Amino acid sequence: MFEIATAVAKSSAAFVLVTDQQNPAPVLPLGWLVMWWICARRKKDPIGGWLAYYYYQLYVGIIFSVILVAGVSIHNYVPEYFSGETQRFLLFLLSSLPAIILAVFEAGVATFLLVLKTWDLVELLRNVLIAQAVAQGIGLIVDAKYFPDNVPLSLLSFVPSVLWVGYFFRSDRVRRVFKTHDWEVVAKAVGVA
Repeated sequence: MFEIATAVAKSSAAFVLVTDQQNPAPVLPLGWLVMWWICARRKKDPIGGWLAYYYYQLYVGIIFSVILVAGVSIHNYVPEYFSGETQRFLLFLLSSLPAIILAVFEAGVATFLLVLKTWDLVELLRNVLIAQAVAQGIGLIVDAKYFPDNVPLSLLSFVPSVLWVGYFFRSDRVRRVFKTHDWEVVAKAVGVA
């Protein structure tokens, strides 16, 4: 059951790994294709393309994380589950809890950014994403040493976090939607819209 424990901070991939035991259908690739199709169709919109994909995966990941915590792994966050191994319990919390807290904070900041569309919120979101990548990196190191069964799920959250950090620093769409507010004009000029 330990391999499910760190899935709390993970995206929808973790949910598929848990539910896939009852349903061998390829749910995850189909979900990715549907999200890609929706985002590709919205590429002319300010919140379209990869930016829309970021928001979809963020909210879907939060929903599945809540389901996993409430329904599958809540007992892992109780010290009694570790049978008197206090150090192991604290290491487990170190590997999972900061990423969970930062994911909730990320969702809040990202939602405010979606509504207010200000550059200072982009900068705050960048910092949250960096902090989350660092927390997940530390969690990955702890998992590699003490909870090796959790490493694949930790990688499923760490790698996308690092990629999203890069996206929010390099994306022309992010700059034009949230800083210069001229995405529609530029998109029409280059033929995206």
